[in-house]
Amino acid sequence: MKYKKQNRNSISRNIGEYDLYLFKEYDGSLAVRNQLLYKLGVDTSFPVEILVCNYRSLTGKAVEGNLFLGCERLDKEWIKSGAASTEAFLASSNDPTLAKEVAAMNGEWK
Repeated sequence: MKYKKQNRNSISRNIGEYDLYLFKEYDGSLAVRNQLLYKLGVDTSFPVEILVCNYRSLTGKAVEGNLFLGCERLDKEWIKSGAASTEAFLASSNDPTLAKEVAAMNGEWK
């Protein structure tokens, strides 16, 4: 993947264990955990840290437990899924003016 070679992936994607338990296949194993995190947009080829804390789940529920901290995927499949962040969309683009244009439309460019 091109972005890995350029060290461009510094966009965080954090998923709580509560959200993983919503999948019937989640058994707590590392392999299944990484498979589900990948499905939810975490690039599991980078390190994933675990933080025990209070957080909001993807469904908006306040919970306490393990929060998996990782980098967001930047592959075409994830970007085109509709679930990728704006930051990931912009980072995956090879058009340097795109970020400037999107930021200007969002009122962020100064």
